[in-house]
Amino acid sequence: MLEELQLLEELQMLEKCWRLQLLEELQMLEELQLLEKLQLLEKLQLLEKLQLLEELQMLEELQLLEELQMLEELQMLEELQLLEELQMLEELQMLEELQMLEKLQLLEKLQLLEELQMLEKLQLLEKLQMLEAAAAGEVADVEKL
Repeated sequence: MLEELQLLEELQMLEKCWRLQLLEELQMLEELQLLEKLQLLEKLQLLEKLQLLEELQMLEELQLLEELQMLEELQMLEELQLLEELQMLEELQMLEELQMLEKLQLLEKLQLLEELQMLEKLQLLEKLQMLEAAAAGEVADVEKL
């Protein structure tokens, strides 16, 4: 009977040890599960942060595209203004050239008029000289004049 008691005690000890070991294992499993949950939460947080970063990046890219489009439109407007100014300068230059041509034509007409007046004066001088010569008796035939 002593032996049976000893065996029973040993058995109870073994059972306690076994229960203790099971409890430890169960506690380790729970800790492991908690760790896994924590890791999953961290991964989820990282994914959310990554998603937020991607959205922010997309917004920045969209803003950059809008700014680029505005710059291109502004550049086109400036080019258009430059073209209009160039066209106005060309028209102004053409007007100046036309004015110069008109002035040249007027100068040529003036010069022709002056030459014509000079010719008329020369003809008048010749006639006057002939009349003077006729009056002086040098020319016999006045009707030639």
